[in-house]
Amino acid sequence: MRSAASVPVNALVLGVLGLLLLGPSLENPVTPSGISAFQAGMGLVGVGTTLEAQEPPGNPVLTGAVEGLAQAWARGNAEGVAAHFARGGVSLKLDGPVRASVAPRQASAALRDFFRSYEGGEIQVVRAAPLAGTPDRGFAEIRWAAPVSGTSQAVQRSLFLGLFFDGEIWRVDELRLLP
Repeated sequence: MRSAASVPVNALVLGVLGLLLLGPSLENPVTPSGISAFQAGMGLVGVGTTLEAQEPPGNPVLTGAVEGLAQAWARGNAEGVAAHFARGGVSLKLDGPVRASVAPRQASAALRDFFRSYEGGEIQVVRAAPLAGTPDRGFAEIRWAAPVSGTSQAVQRSLFLGLFFDGEIWRVDELRLLP
């Protein structure tokens, strides 16, 4: 995520570029369209600020979706986790091999079985972001620590999510649990 301080700097750079590129010469500071190079450069400053201030589509919603799934995971709520899955299925890797195109209902059953081995746990969303150059695809990394049922031994695992924006909400189409 960009800091607020980068907006004016990037806008200033675009403005200076506009002055250099659009200003024909010092002797003739007016462009063929009748505006001065300074006005054109200042117009680019406005464009730069507008472009810089826009977030990728669904970015705040992406973070919210990941946090919602993480909370359901921490509670061992299989149905709550599966509610975030793509309707067409999810690639799922828990403790066994990767299962491709698992229907949300089957994924929910697999999660229920998986959660039986653990008691609660703590969760931390490490990162959730759109993929560079593909604003309708995203990824997330979540850290999870939970005691194994019937023991005092806790395990620490990383959960990786692949997500896509379906036009309304972010959905998970890949979930991998790694040691």
